[in-house]
Amino acid sequence: MTPDSFARFHQAEDFFFRSLASASLDIASLATAHTTYIPENNLNPIYLRANTPSIQPVLEAAQTLFRGLPFVIFIPEHVHTQALQVSLNTEQLNLIETSRAMGLSLQNFESPTDARIQESPLSDWEKPLQGAFNCSADLAERYAQTHVHALKKGCNFQHYCLYLAKEPIACATLSINKPLARIDDVGTLPEYRGQGHATRLMLHALAVASKNGCTHAFLEASNAGFTLYQRLGFKTLFKYYRYS
Repeated sequence: MTPDSFARFHQAEDFFFRSLASASLDIASLATAHTTYIPENNLNPIYLRANTPSIQPVLEAAQTLFRGLPFVIFIPEHVHTQALQVSLNTEQLNLIETSRAMGLSLQNFESPTDARIQESPLSDWEKPLQGAFNCSADLAERYAQTHVHALKKGCNFQHYCLYLAKEPIACATLSINKPLARIDDVGTLPEYRGQGHATRLMLHALAVASKNGCTHAFLEASNAGFTLYQRLGFKTLFKYYRYS
């Protein structure tokens, strides 16, 4: 991992979540918190940016934003120290998941866009989101409204679906903040997995990003999606630890 790739990843990450958020808070140089005011921890993230022996000052500042909402803290492995772990334990914060920050250079990327994949209305995009991420229709609708919020602010978000018999079966989100791109919300309905649909969506999104002048693409990979992204050429930058 180079300092440049680290900075680019966080720039693309910050653009995505700041675009969706109803409010954001920079906590000195330690962390950034975002809230959508939706009572779902992953939609109220805190991103720790710097070494600190105690998580308490970050929590105190973030609570002025969250006001009792559930939240999740993303901690990069290079600041996940033993002292910080003691502080997390003291605050009764538990590790719930790990993920990987990943990046791909688009400077030599070559792939055609896929005519079978369409930029789609959010009403279609949220349908495979429900099944892919096992969320309720209400949560998918509320999350879709955060994307409406981002689009109204003029943020360059593009929403893609792959259709079968005119029904959306897979989805993805591409956000562009030139020269950086980020891909999120990649999901396929369970009954259609293992057929290459996510790969097609990814290649299409990367091709669009490249054609729009982006030089790098980033994403956060779950353990389930890691192999797919690695196969497409994404490299691991660092590991995230999520606490809630």
